[in-house]
Amino acid sequence: MGLTSLLCLALMTGLAAFVLESVSIATDNWAFAAQGDFEEFLRPNITDTVAELGTVPQEEVIPPTSTRSALNSLLKNKGFWSYCEYMYFTDEMLELRNLSGTSQSNLNQVQVQGQSGTGHVFVECKAVNFTGGEEVIPEPDASVSAYWSAIFFLDRAASGFACICVGLQLCAVLTSFQAAYTTLPVLFTDCGVMFLFGAFFQLVCMVLFMISMSVGILERPRLLIFPNDYKLEYSWSFYMGWGSFILGLVTGIAYLLLARAWETEEVWLKPMGKEKKSPAL
Repeated sequence: MGLTSLLCLALMTGLAAFVLESVSIATDNWAFAAQGDFEEFLRPNITDTVAELGTVPQEEVIPPTSTRSALNSLLKNKGFWSYCEYMYFTDEMLELRNLSGTSQSNLNQVQVQGQSGTGHVFVECKAVNFTGGEEVIPEPDASVSAYWSAIFFLDRAASGFACICVGLQLCAVLTSFQAAYTTLPVLFTDCGVMFLFGAFFQLVCMVLFMISMSVGILERPRLLIFPNDYKLEYSWSFYMGWGSFILGLVTGIAYLLLARAWETEEVWLKPMGKEKKSPAL
């Protein structure tokens, strides 16, 4: 493969790596749980909450078990900046939200088999709160609190490394166009180093997110019981992140090879008749 072909390939793969990484971290489909019949699972917690507000007679409340006291919702999908949850709202709960001025634009009703006429299962999407200003629900056990905290901080660490990666890739893409125009070996070296460092930070991001998923699935406290048909899996944003890592790694190696080739091979001709003559003795 000639140097020109290798340069064109590096330009395309570098730009593709940056686009994939940008779309990956901007979307909220790193993990996804398929829709299931979660109404019966979520209803006790919400019914108990409505009873506390005085909208349901206490004798009609389904007693919640201690194992479900921390699960008022089920995660549907999540990314680095936002997430969506399956939640159960009765008509009274929706009316209270309207009276309190809470926006309903982020609620999408889903049809679940076995859904009754007195309640609804919704998908509510929220932005990730980085300041910790949301109301904290008391957990029944310290292990449950540690479980949620571990997932939260692992995801936040992964998002930080992803931001570093996309920043390095942006600088590398801009530098690559200048390098292609000037064919300076030092610029090719800079591009290669930035893409390789970006690939390293992306790899750390992916590993941290995989650890977060493993903790969420394998380290669930015994006090937390999830539905049998509830399964959280990797989604397309996660796989786009891996695609960006592979393309970034290949692009970084290609630019270092270009820098080496341009440094060792003569790619220009000296103007004839303009050689500097040595002074006569």
